[in-house]
Amino acid sequence: MTVYHGKRNHVPVTTDYNINVTPHPSFFHQIGEDLITLGCIQYRLTNENPDRASIEASYDITSDSVKSRITHEDRILAHEVKSHFGKKLMMLTLLGTQLSSFRKDLNVLINTDFSKNDYSYPDKFIGMAYKLPYFYQYDKELANIFGGAHRKINGDARFPEEKSKLTFINKIRNHLKADPTFEYWFSDEKDNRILLKVDCNNPLLPVFDLMIKEPISVSGTFATRYREELQFYEVRNWQFDI
Repeated sequence: MTVYHGKRNHVPVTTDYNINVTPHPSFFHQIGEDLITLGCIQYRLTNENPDRASIEASYDITSDSVKSRITHEDRILAHEVKSHFGKKLMMLTLLGTQLSSFRKDLNVLINTDFSKNDYSYPDKFIGMAYKLPYFYQYDKELANIFGGAHRKINGDARFPEEKSKLTFINKIRNHLKADPTFEYWFSDEKDNRILLKVDCNNPLLPVFDLMIKEPISVSGTFATRYREELQFYEVRNWQFDI
């Protein structure tokens, strides 16, 4: 049920946030269930169905049909998601990192006891709950690629234009609407992590997947990048020897 935040159909908003955030007036959804758990149900249903795009579009995580499908595993995953991002946000705060608006909202979502309001959530949290299980899985896969949450580049910095022999490690879907790509991660001769991005709709993806089973020589513009405590190279305008 969607209700208004205001004089009509007012829903009280909990104020026991871990950070000083005042919610803006907006639509609230009275869901009656933990929102992140519902996001984990949708994530599971999507992965269980071969037509992932269709299933993702057909399930509204606030609907009764989704709530009726809750399993114990969904609740376990929701707990893991909250714990993972809670620790991540705490570490960023301890390091003095300025939190983005998204991360501030995320902190509110995972650290507020919404059961006090019969699980009534601001409208902006609905889309966030859809994506959190995907972001959690992405973080886990990235940690496996880098061997942990901290990694620096080995050796001297690369020249902007260079050729390198790369060995494939893994491929990750980033699930970002603004950048719908597969991230292909490689290691170089010094065991640095190298990122090549390929559009998800590129018709040559199957061919590329076959070719990278063996090390490939790639040339392009190598740029140093950071993702929190992970340092790596991203290659732009790349091409490889056939």
